[in-house]
Amino acid sequence: MNRRINGAVGVEFHLQKGRAVYPFPAVPELTGKQLITVSYCNANEIPLTPSGKPVFRLASDRLMLQIADGNSRKVEQYSIADIEWKQYQLTFNQYIDPEKSDLVLTNFDNAELWDETSVYLIFWYGTFTDDIPVVNPGILPLEITIAGNKSYFSASTFAENKKSMLLMLSFPDFTPSGSEGTDRSCISDKFLTLAGNDEVLFSRIPVYQFYLAQSAGYFYLNALSIDFRKSFIETLSSDNAEPKILFFNLMYL
Repeated sequence: MNRRINGAVGVEFHLQKGRAVYPFPAVPELTGKQLITVSYCNANEIPLTPSGKPVFRLASDRLMLQIADGNSRKVEQYSIADIEWKQYQLTFNQYIDPEKSDLVLTNFDNAELWDETSVYLIFWYGTFTDDIPVVNPGILPLEITIAGNKSYFSASTFAENKKSMLLMLSFPDFTPSGSEGTDRSCISDKFLTLAGNDEVLFSRIPVYQFYLAQSAGYFYLNALSIDFRKSFIETLSSDNAEPKILFFNLMYL
């Protein structure tokens, strides 16, 4: 069986001194969805969450994720340390019930280092299906100019009506348009939101998640229709740096 991603959402848990259990914030996108896997974002990857909170800086082995299945009501426990190191191996075949799921802090030592920080997790949902061969896919280059706190993809008639299978971030010296590329160091404060025809498919996903060169593996998208005119990248820093170009390749059917 193959895993096909229909969407993902970044979920932030704000830690507070003296508190052990943290219920899910409101995440209607996850209700009734089949969870495929979960990614943990450590402070080396993103120093700040979209809310501006510093990311949890201690070892992930003091965190536990409890996920309630929306069908069986059974609660499964997962060590965040296992999720961090094996995020592309662990499979979560559950229909998540966010209202009955939570994050648990199991070690209260060094509270001054984790109080008022946040744990940022990405929940990927989709379907398990028979393997679908990808025959003669097309590759479409996509550039986005990062200027200000919210930057939209340029309207492209070439991207319309495509069935997206994989979105790949890369760092060429120069893009196909002749613009100078950017390097890996510029993306730690950037979060990607991808819109469908009438819904958000990927909400506030750290951009580095699409940089396959550093990934242990990846999942194909489930032939998604993405409206890049409504899709954007949020940048947390508010300095007046020169605009930067991020370059993606879109594999489509």
